[in-house]
Amino acid sequence: MRWLKRGLLIEPPVHLPWSTSHAAVPHVQENDGSLDVYFTTRDDHRRSHIAVARVDLEGGRVEVAPDPVLVPGQLGAFDDSGVMTSCLVRNGDQSYLYYQGWSLGVTVPFYVFGGCAISERPGAPLDVTRSTRTCAPHRGCCRTMIAGVCGTSRISVGGHSS
Repeated sequence: MRWLKRGLLIEPPVHLPWSTSHAAVPHVQENDGSLDVYFTTRDDHRRSHIAVARVDLEGGRVEVAPDPVLVPGQLGAFDDSGVMTSCLVRNGDQSYLYYQGWSLGVTVPFYVFGGCAISERPGAPLDVTRSTRTCAPHRGCCRTMIAGVCGTSRISVGGHSS
């Protein structure tokens, strides 16, 4: 396979009030002949948000949605200091956006967790009420992606199975 380098695709959308830097960690999903590119930005408090841009490669157009598709969680939530794209999977009409949730630490600078947000049909918004933490570093239980569906598996951590 030969790759064609096309250069910079999406500039950081600094014109938006919730984005002062970054257009990082892109994940692409085809939608009605164009591409939806989900990516991570940062605000002026260095918290990450997940944005989406509609990209028409042939026409050279990029439209970043005016609102983020996923924002940091409420204070005390596993993602209260930011959310960052990790993986985007389509399963039938549903899309699963796996993401990293950041929270500040005391003895370490931050903690990172895995999360999953779900869209019921192509082009539909992500259902934040169905967003859930899928992995906790202090427990042995981790939900994993199995054929694009959130499933539960048990792993052993430090010799203890949970």
